[in-house]
Amino acid sequence: MKMRGGERLRRVLHPVINGVIALIVVIAAAILVLLCCGIRQYVVLTGSMEPEIPVGSVCFVRSRYPFSEVSAGDIITFRDVSGAVVTHRAARLEENRIFTKGDANNLEDENPVTAENFLGKAVLTLPGLGKPLRFLRSRTGMLLFAAVILLLILADHRLDGRRPEQSEQERMKL
Repeated sequence: MKMRGGERLRRVLHPVINGVIALIVVIAAAILVLLCCGIRQYVVLTGSMEPEIPVGSVCFVRSRYPFSEVSAGDIITFRDVSGAVVTHRAARLEENRIFTKGDANNLEDENPVTAENFLGKAVLTLPGLGKPLRFLRSRTGMLLFAAVILLLILADHRLDGRRPEQSEQERMKL
C-alpha cells in the first residue's frame, strides 16, 4: 500500500506537535514545582554582576533561605531603597545587616540589606534566557503563548480527525 504525501506529512507532524505540547507541559510542571519549593526567577538587567552573571540571565532565587544563614561571598537578591530587585554578592555581614557589592562595581552598595528587604539566595543562573522570559511575562507574550498552545491542540485534533478510514481488519488488531 502506497502512502500519499498528505499521510506522510501527518505521520511526521503528529508526533512533532505532541512532542511540543508535552515539552510545554513538562516545563510548566517544572516551574510550578519550583514555585512550590520557594524558588523564584528574576531577570538580570544590568552588568553589575558580570562576568559571574551576564546581563539577560535568569537568576533562580531560593526565597525561603534564612537571612541569618547568609555568608560573605553568597549571591543574594533583595529590594533596594527604590524597590528595585537587585542581585549582588554579600561582601560582609555586620549586626543583622548584609553589605553587598556587585562583582563589576568598585564600591559596596550604599544601603545594607536587612531581613525586611531580603528576597533570597541565588541558587542557579541561566544566561540568555532573560529576554524570552520577560517577553513571556508580558501581556503580548502571554497572549501569543496561549494562542500557540491553542493552535497546537487544534492542529493535533485536526490531524487525529483526518486519518483515513481503517479497514475492519486493522480496527480488530487495535
